[in-house]
Amino acid sequence: FSIVIELFGAVCLYFIFKNAGVDNPFWSAVFHSISAFCTAGFSLYANSFELFANNFWLNTVIFILSILGAMGFIVCVDVWRLHRGKIHKVTLTTKIILVSTFWLIVIGTVLMFITESYGNNSSQEDRLMYSFFQVMTSITTVGFNTVNISGLSKSVIVLVCVLMVIGASPSGTGGGLKTTTFSAIFGLMKSVIKQEKDVKFWGAVVPEDRVKTAVATLSFYLSTLVIGVYLLTLTEKSDFLEVVFEAASALGTVGLSMGIT
Repeated sequence: FSIVIELFGAVCLYFIFKNAGVDNPFWSAVFHSISAFCTAGFSLYANSFELFANNFWLNTVIFILSILGAMGFIVCVDVWRLHRGKIHKVTLTTKIILVSTFWLIVIGTVLMFITESYGNNSSQEDRLMYSFFQVMTSITTVGFNTVNISGLSKSVIVLVCVLMVIGASPSGTGGGLKTTTFSAIFGLMKSVIKQEKDVKFWGAVVPEDRVKTAVATLSFYLSTLVIGVYLLTLTEKSDFLEVVFEAASALGTVGLSMGIT
């Protein structure tokens, strides 16, 4: 599965890099295809993909590779079996992953689009593509960037931090808290507010042990993040928000930076 997806990505990226006049387009395509699918975020270019910020096809291919890697083999096979008619519906976990990932990307893109200008010379279409890519790269924890992270507004930095903390899916190659954990916590919050006994999604009850695991995971994750931020404030002279961003990026294995590293 990994080899097939990465091969597909490498072929597409080869033509994109070749048309862009990149040196050694073949090896660049192979490297970035693997890096995107494995949500590693390593780039052969000093400023990641900032030079390709307006390249629609590169943005699209990197998105496909990153999202397939972040969701993982189990989810992809589940959807494929549904498409082939071998099953009548996907599992509850797959449905939660697909729905939560979709809405996090949509809501994140809308919020970033309306709050970040990216400079006065950026068109509406460019701003939408920048916003979509940066939200995608945060939630999948792939860590590529097409805009200068340190130049983003404080509100957008906070949004990116939240997305990096939530992270990818449990069956994928990404890091973070995981979308299933976030969904379980959200379901628990909703059930408490509505005074319901069980945590439910689409009529299905989430087992109590899963909910407890989600709460424990969130508590441990945030505790580690707070300790990391505290230690960094003792050693770094950077702004507090930059320190929080760096810690959240490291803990989620995202790799984005506002310049500290």
